[in-house]
Amino acid sequence: MDYKDYIKEEYCDAYVQERDNLADRLIEAKYNLLFLNMVYERDVAYRNSNDRTERFEIRVILRRIYITVAWELVLQIKAFTDDNDKDCLTVNKFKNNIFKFIKDKKKQEYYNSLGAIRNEADRNTCNKLVAHISEYRNKIVGHNMLDSPKLTFDIRDADFVISQYEKVFNVLSFQNERYAERVADLADEKARFIEKYLDAVLPLN
Repeated sequence: MDYKDYIKEEYCDAYVQERDNLADRLIEAKYNLLFLNMVYERDVAYRNSNDRTERFEIRVILRRIYITVAWELVLQIKAFTDDNDKDCLTVNKFKNNIFKFIKDKKKQEYYNSLGAIRNEADRNTCNKLVAHISEYRNKIVGHNMLDSPKLTFDIRDADFVISQYEKVFNVLSFQNERYAERVADLADEKARFIEKYLDAVLPLN
């Protein structure tokens, strides 16, 4: 789908700028989520290890990684879900802006696509999880990274929230191919990069 078929010509530049800005935020959040999941896999392996001397040192490293990456992740999720700052672009703000950007003859098609996603989404659960993640975000803004509060949200909850907002974004971006390519790259090249990093700081053998 070509966005130019849907967006008024005078708004194309504004649309692309907002779309790409939001795409960056989602990709960054998905990258940190991938990082946390890969760290968790190593965490499980170390917890099953019998080397108690090494385990203590590893736990210190694991905690620092968890907190640092989770710190960024909750800020990113807040930024594209419910940040009320006037300069912050959320998925909902982008959606509202598109009502102005879109061609009149394409509005009904756009409404139908968006409505189908809304019907699929578990909005109540998603909103509750966003609020819970935001609670952690509110805690960490009063700390520095060396004295961060314990991680209090489930990584799977963050995954669910990101996936729900990503579904909406895919409609708003008219199934942008470049975004799909970047998502695929996360599971390929970026995952290999993270694995190399973890092999250096948290070797499994």
